[in-house]
Amino acid sequence: MAEETKRPFRATDVLTGASERAPKAQDVQAAKAKRLRKQVTLHLTYAQIQILDDLYHRLNAPDMTKKLEKSELGGLAIEVLNRLLPKNQHFADTEEMFEYLSSQILRNSNT
Repeated sequence: MAEETKRPFRATDVLTGASERAPKAQDVQAAKAKRLRKQVTLHLTYAQIQILDDLYHRLNAPDMTKKLEKSELGGLAIEVLNRLLPKNQHFADTEEMFEYLSSQILRNSNT
């Protein structure tokens, strides 16, 4: 018999009636896959917070079916940086990274 995993009690389960239904094994696995995220703390400047807020509101248009979370934008930024920054080049600080990326964007937009 498959080992059944227990979810922690959530008040919303009672309100929605989910506590009355036994979760399907595939639903449990899908929920686990969605939660494979690690919470981290970011210390952002005021300007970065403004940019994040602007992006969040611009990308979460009223006609979107699924809303983006601010944390998803942070994760996407990390993945984009990983792809755009060369693996064999070291940078002194974030300003140097920003200058490198700006030069690459300008060079590619002129072609």
